[in-house]
Amino acid sequence: LCVRHKPGQRLGNYLSVGIPTVVWREAGFMDILELDPSLPEYPAVVEDEAGLRIWLERLLGNATLRQELGDLGVRIAEGFSMRRMAE
Repeated sequence: LCVRHKPGQRLGNYLSVGIPTVVWREAGFMDILELDPSLPEYPAVVEDEAGLRIWLERLLGNATLRQELGDLGVRIAEGFSMRRMAE
């Protein structure tokens, strides 16, 4: 869970190590998730506490989903690697 009062840098850190993360639909977070339009849309984005509860239940009950979100997060975070930023 990437909480609202933490910067987008924390989200990048979580994604870079494959932690499946539920993200609030807010500008800074969405900028990170939407950096590379060639990647699939990151699905675990919520607008309210009800959505948060749904995603947490889904993630807790589904190891495959956790792995898929973790893998997608790593691919998203690669867009912020030193090599990519230097290009």
